[in-house]
Amino acid sequence: MSDTINQIDLAKGRPLSLAFPNVDFTPGELYLFHATDKECPVEGAMWGVFDKYDDGRLYLESASFDLIHFAHWMPLGEEYGYCRVSSREELRDYVAAATFAECHHHAV
Repeated sequence: MSDTINQIDLAKGRPLSLAFPNVDFTPGELYLFHATDKECPVEGAMWGVFDKYDDGRLYLESASFDLIHFAHWMPLGEEYGYCRVSSREELRDYVAAATFAECHHHAV
């Protein structure tokens, strides 16, 4: 990992994103990403559970645009310029939808 790509938060030992300098990403935490709206409203947002930084890219453990279809272990697209941590209610909705999707997927 290059310091020109990522900065290291020496107090916490975690990388900080240059794309999201005010966000202290925590593995396993749910974030909402948006391409054009700094408020990151639910409408039009990409929901993603932060996994790690690798080679200057932010990776998500799981992600969804609509809480119906989910992708796993993917890099965040470069089009996203805004991000915020989810509310507890949004986290509840995401976990419930992901669980439903996983159960439905295996039942088919």
